[in-house]
Amino acid sequence: MAEAWADPRSGARLVSRVVQATCSPIRNPLPAYMKVVIRAAALGKARPTGRLLAGKVPRSPLRWELTRGPWFDNNLAVLELLGDRLRFRWSGGEVRDGRPTHATLRTVAEVDVPT
Repeated sequence: MAEAWADPRSGARLVSRVVQATCSPIRNPLPAYMKVVIRAAALGKARPTGRLLAGKVPRSPLRWELTRGPWFDNNLAVLELLGDRLRFRWSGGEVRDGRPTHATLRTVAEVDVPT
């Protein structure tokens, strides 16, 4: 789960804002080594390896800036369409006292994007 913003590589100005917000489906927790690999990829540390594996695939004209995350826990994502903005909210479950009947959602991250 993460949030990223795009800018053209050429430095040209975008007419529309491009935002990518992701949330994987509920799944089993990742092992520690996979978290390290995903974090490295998200921060751009794996770009040389990706270029090698991509072969002749052209580079994207967009540059992505990771602004929040990644988070590795199970989460639910909600997108609200408000009059003057979009609101992204990621929530994770918490069980109190080890009892599923005492489960609540806590906000992991919330982002407002002006339209």
